[in-house]
Amino acid sequence: MPWLKPDRKTIKHLTIANLFTILEYLLFFVATVLYYGHEYLKTAGYPVMNMISYLQSPIFERIEILLISFFMFNVVFAVSLFLLMFYGALQITAGKTLEKTAGSDI
Repeated sequence: MPWLKPDRKTIKHLTIANLFTILEYLLFFVATVLYYGHEYLKTAGYPVMNMISYLQSPIFERIEILLISFFMFNVVFAVSLFLLMFYGALQITAGKTLEKTAGSDI
Protein backbone atom coordinates (compact mmCIF):
# COMPACT_ATOMS: atom_id res chain seq x y z
CA MET A 1 0.00 0.00 0.00
CA PRO A 2 1.87 3.07 -1.21
CA TRP A 3 -0.33 5.55 0.70
CA LEU A 4 0.69 4.07 4.08
CA LYS A 5 4.45 4.43 3.64
CA PRO A 6 6.22 5.76 6.73
CA ASP A 7 7.73 8.75 4.91
CA ARG A 8 4.27 10.21 4.20
CA LYS A 9 2.28 12.10 6.80
CA THR A 10 -0.87 10.03 6.40
CA ILE A 11 -1.39 9.39 10.11
CA LYS A 12 -1.13 13.12 10.84
CA HIS A 13 -3.72 13.96 8.19
CA LEU A 14 -6.07 11.19 9.34
CA THR A 15 -5.78 12.42 12.92
CA ILE A 16 -6.62 15.97 11.86
CA ALA A 17 -9.61 14.73 9.83
CA ASN A 18 -10.87 12.70 12.80
CA LEU A 19 -10.46 15.74 15.06
CA PHE A 20 -12.53 17.87 12.67
CA THR A 21 -15.23 15.19 12.56
CA ILE A 22 -15.38 14.94 16.34
CA LEU A 23 -15.57 18.72 16.68
CA GLU A 24 -18.33 18.88 14.07
CA TYR A 25 -20.45 16.25 15.83
CA LEU A 26 -19.83 17.92 19.18
CA LEU A 27 -20.89 21.29 17.77
CA PHE A 28 -24.05 19.79 16.24
CA PHE A 29 -24.87 17.99 19.50
CA VAL A 30 -24.49 21.13 21.61
CA ALA A 31 -26.48 23.20 19.09
CA THR A 32 -29.37 20.71 19.01
CA VAL A 33 -29.46 20.37 22.79
CA LEU A 34 -29.60 24.15 23.15
CA TYR A 35 -32.18 24.49 20.36
CA TYR A 36 -34.56 21.69 21.33
CA GLY A 37 -33.77 20.93 24.97
CA HIS A 38 -32.92 17.51 26.31
CA GLU A 39 -36.52 16.34 26.68
CA TYR A 40 -37.66 17.06 23.11
CA LEU A 41 -34.38 15.87 21.60
CA LYS A 42 -35.34 12.26 22.39
CA THR A 43 -38.40 12.49 20.13
CA ALA A 44 -36.83 14.33 17.18
CA GLY A 45 -35.98 12.03 14.26
CA TYR A 46 -33.24 14.07 12.57
CA PRO A 47 -32.71 17.05 14.85
CA VAL A 48 -29.89 18.69 12.88
CA MET A 49 -31.88 18.63 9.63
CA ASN A 50 -35.00 19.91 11.37
CA MET A 51 -33.02 22.66 13.07
CA ILE A 52 -31.46 23.79 9.77
CA SER A 53 -34.82 23.72 7.96
CA TYR A 54 -36.22 26.34 10.36
CA LEU A 55 -33.68 28.86 9.07
CA GLN A 56 -35.60 29.05 5.75
CA SER A 57 -32.66 29.57 3.44
CA PRO A 58 -32.31 27.97 0.00
CA ILE A 59 -28.61 27.38 0.69
CA PHE A 60 -29.41 25.09 3.63
CA GLU A 61 -32.01 23.22 1.60
CA ARG A 62 -29.38 22.44 -1.04
CA ILE A 63 -26.96 21.34 1.67
CA GLU A 64 -29.64 19.00 3.01
CA ILE A 65 -30.09 17.43 -0.42
CA LEU A 66 -26.33 16.95 -0.75
CA LEU A 67 -26.04 15.41 2.72
CA ILE A 68 -28.79 12.91 1.97
CA SER A 69 -26.99 11.81 -1.18
CA PHE A 70 -23.70 11.47 0.75
CA PHE A 71 -25.44 9.32 3.35
CA MET A 72 -26.97 7.17 0.62
CA PHE A 73 -23.47 6.49 -0.77
CA ASN A 74 -22.71 4.50 2.38
CA VAL A 75 -25.85 2.44 1.98
CA VAL A 76 -25.18 1.69 -1.70
CA PHE A 77 -21.56 0.82 -0.94
CA ALA A 78 -22.57 -1.58 1.85
CA VAL A 79 -25.22 -3.25 -0.31
CA SER A 80 -22.72 -3.71 -3.15
CA LEU A 81 -20.22 -5.31 -0.76
CA PHE A 82 -22.88 -7.67 0.56
CA LEU A 83 -23.86 -8.63 -2.98
CA LEU A 84 -20.22 -9.29 -3.84
CA MET A 85 -19.82 -11.50 -0.75
CA PHE A 86 -23.06 -13.29 -1.58
CA TYR A 87 -21.79 -13.95 -5.12
CA GLY A 88 -18.53 -15.35 -3.72
CA ALA A 89 -20.44 -17.57 -1.31
CA LEU A 90 -22.59 -18.86 -4.16
CA GLN A 91 -19.46 -19.67 -6.15
CA ILE A 92 -17.99 -21.58 -3.22
CA THR A 93 -21.17 -23.54 -2.58
CA ALA A 94 -21.56 -24.34 -6.28
CA GLY A 95 -17.95 -25.55 -6.45
CA LYS A 96 -16.94 -23.13 -9.19
CA THR A 97 -13.96 -21.59 -7.44
CA LEU A 98 -11.43 -23.24 -9.76
CA GLU A 99 -13.06 -22.02 -12.96
CA LYS A 100 -11.93 -18.74 -14.50
CA THR A 101 -14.28 -15.82 -14.14
CA ALA A 102 -14.43 -12.79 -16.39
CA GLY A 103 -12.14 -10.69 -14.20
CA SER A 104 -9.57 -13.31 -13.24
CA ASP A 105 -7.54 -13.11 -16.45
CA ILE A 106 -6.47 -9.52 -15.85
